[in-house]
Amino acid sequence: MTKTMNAALSRNLHQFDPHAQSTIWSAQPFGWWIMETTPYWKALDLLHHADKSASSAERASTSKAQRRPLDPEHLMKKQRLRRAGSAPGFTLIELLIVVALISILVAIAVPSYTGYVNKQRMRAAQADLVVLAADVENAFQRTLAYPATTATTAATQSALTSWRASDVTFFTFVISASSSVAFTVQAVGKGALSGCTISLTQANVRTTSGCPQGAGAWL
Repeated sequence: MTKTMNAALSRNLHQFDPHAQSTIWSAQPFGWWIMETTPYWKALDLLHHADKSASSAERASTSKAQRRPLDPEHLMKKQRLRRAGSAPGFTLIELLIVVALISILVAIAVPSYTGYVNKQRMRAAQADLVVLAADVENAFQRTLAYPATTATTAATQSALTSWRASDVTFFTFVISASSSVAFTVQAVGKGALSGCTISLTQANVRTTSGCPQGAGAWL
């Protein structure tokens, strides 16, 4: 409204002599009042400043309204929505890819680990057979005869009291053949190594049969 009145006053003032006197109305935030009688050029200057003051007041009022604090509950809701939208997550395809990769790794790692463990068990049994064969030879030196055949680890340890197996969980140690001139000692697998047989003769012939590692030969 202030700008409309100022424009109307400007048009009216142009009809008068620049040195004439005019009465100017100006809009202010708290009402209207009559300004003093002034020359034309002064009136235009006052109108210009009145417009600027009104515009500044409007901008200040708008700025205060924009800076007005929001409802705390509304702010908390906006923060929760923002966090939920930016929270990291996984898509179904990503999860399926991870599961597939884990399955591949398990398929490769488990057989490799099982093979490694079985290889170590076979090596331990082979070391026990070497010590057992040496004890059989020692018994022959003392008695001029090889010990009789045995069917269990306990019977073998009874025949050769100085010998003890390091681990009897996966192998049974026996003297499978014996004569006056020859013998064969064996580690017969059981449990996870069932069907695996490791053999050693008095001629130091070393063989394996049915074992997951070694392909017929000692490791």
